[in-house]
Amino acid sequence: MKKIYFLFYVCVILALLNGCMRISPAIPVPVPSLPSSPSPVPTSPVPTPLPLPLMPVEERYAPILYFDSKEKIPLTSIDAILNAGVDLMGDKAVVQNKLIAKNVTKDILAKYPDPVVNIGGDKYELMLDYKGQITAYVNEIYFNKKIIANNTYIQYWFTYSLNDIFAIGGGSTIKACGNHEGEWEHIAVKINNTRLATAKTDKDFVLAIDEIYFAQHARSQHPERKFLKPTDMGVYFENTHVKVFVAAGTHASYNSPSSGIGYYLVSVLGTPLYDQADGRGQVVKTHQGRLVDLNKQPWINYGGRWGKVSHGLCSVIEWFSDASNDGPLGPAAGDNKVYFERSEWYNK
Repeated sequence: MKKIYFLFYVCVILALLNGCMRISPAIPVPVPSLPSSPSPVPTSPVPTPLPLPLMPVEERYAPILYFDSKEKIPLTSIDAILNAGVDLMGDKAVVQNKLIAKNVTKDILAKYPDPVVNIGGDKYELMLDYKGQITAYVNEIYFNKKIIANNTYIQYWFTYSLNDIFAIGGGSTIKACGNHEGEWEHIAVKINNTRLATAKTDKDFVLAIDEIYFAQHARSQHPERKFLKPTDMGVYFENTHVKVFVAAGTHASYNSPSSGIGYYLVSVLGTPLYDQADGRGQVVKTHQGRLVDLNKQPWINYGGRWGKVSHGLCSVIEWFSDASNDGPLGPAAGDNKVYFERSEWYNK
């Protein structure tokens, strides 16, 4: 019995010793992880300037018109003028006028390519009678484009229902002798085709221009301010569109606004006359209007005057001055014809 107890105690002691000597598993110590390297951020390449969108050359160079703050006569269109009701008349000096067609249309005008018509053996100068109407504003610009050798020539023509010289100074007689029904004005752009073909930016297209002609009354007056290069001082652009400052009433085209006394025109009977073109009136972006090809218009063949012919004291003054109160000829008639058909650079 004692032996049994002895063995029991031995087993208990051995069990206790075995428990005390057991080593607890080590508690893992967290090792701080090093921050991972950030993923490389892809870098965008420097964008290459895209070439300007393709567009017709007449649209790219269409001018922006800045009118004088005192302008009374809006830019209009031939459709607006004819729709108002215009009569085709024959003028025979002071003797009489003859009605040829009432409320003419474009197709009727196309039948009269000559400036005079023979009626019953008598010659009558053709003219339109606007009946004193001032037609509404229309942003319609007429262009004549010719490509000759290495140049592209574009004329941009603007029409009005009245030329009113209220702003140029002088007495009532001078002003009366300068006003006339109907009005055509224009600028012209001469473009180098080689530089045009390689142009990619606005600056390139501007520098493709060789010269700009700003029409201002008599062709022989002040050529130094009519024929200008795009880099000349005082010539301004918005993108590729040259800015044109339109004189009040006379609608002459200038490259920069006038200040003070204005642009000197001519002296009539000892009285100096000046155009006013402050550029603070209506702004017309012609490339946002309707560009009309003159060569496709039936009325371009009309050879008569766009406005009545007047007689009296003014006819005498017209003999020794540039003043005229007769309606003007159109873009393809009279002295304009050679430049319209061949785009010669204005006999420069």
